[in-house]
Amino acid sequence: GTHPAPAASAAAAAATAAGAVSATVPRYSMTGSLWAVWVSVDPRKGDLQTYPTAVSQLLEDAWAAGQASVELGESFFGASVQLQPRLLQRTSKGSRDVRRLETRDPTQPVTVLVVKTAVDWRVAVDGDTSAEPRRVASPAT
Repeated sequence: GTHPAPAASAAAAAATAAGAVSATVPRYSMTGSLWAVWVSVDPRKGDLQTYPTAVSQLLEDAWAAGQASVELGESFFGASVQLQPRLLQRTSKGSRDVRRLETRDPTQPVTVLVVKTAVDWRVAVDGDTSAEPRRVASPAT
């Protein structure tokens, strides 16, 4: 896909400034509709944060194209998101874990298991017994 015109960056900035949390990107599979929801883990509190719609679309397009990373630019904190080998958002201030979740029902909350490390909160690895579930309301609601 092509990258949106600069208006998309302005839309992302406006959505971020307005505190919008809509991040549902429709995806269709052979078995029906799936929605991809892009979230990050706040490294200070462990809370999940959804990306604004325009940013989610950039992430989804890059993911679908098999890109290694995507630059979100100054309209989104100067962040870049590494898509391979693992999902990670980087800014000049540090990094945070990112997850792409698929759901059939965008009206339901999404859940990610997180864990408090010695330094910050991260997505839990499989089998981590100290993991805590964190939920965020679906952006579609």
